[in-house]
Amino acid sequence: MGLADRQLNRPNQLSGGQNQRVAVARALANRPSIVIGDELTGNLDTKSSDLIYNLLRELNRKINQTFILVTHDMALAEKTDRILRIVDGKIVCEMRRSSEGFVANSACELGEDGGKIKRV
Repeated sequence: MGLADRQLNRPNQLSGGQNQRVAVARALANRPSIVIGDELTGNLDTKSSDLIYNLLRELNRKINQTFILVTHDMALAEKTDRILRIVDGKIVCEMRRSSEGFVANSACELGEDGGKIKRV
């Protein structure tokens, strides 16, 4: 997690990104099959946000850890393999990464993506 030199620090002595890495480490300590992160990067600057995402992606690839990320940040969502758009508690759109970008199911209302997402 890159925090060995901060092990004696209190939470108020860590940056937002460092605190988020501690939270990820604590979530993974018991080796859960799925980790759910709600707005993991919501209060972070771009650099810290990228660091957290890259850590999650690395864990996903190296140890096959499953992450479910809840976010309003489409830039973060577009880095993932699959996006489920939820409105009023219902899944209204599913998008999956393909070699050409994201492909959406036929139920999706597209347009806000600037043409980046293709319909199946």
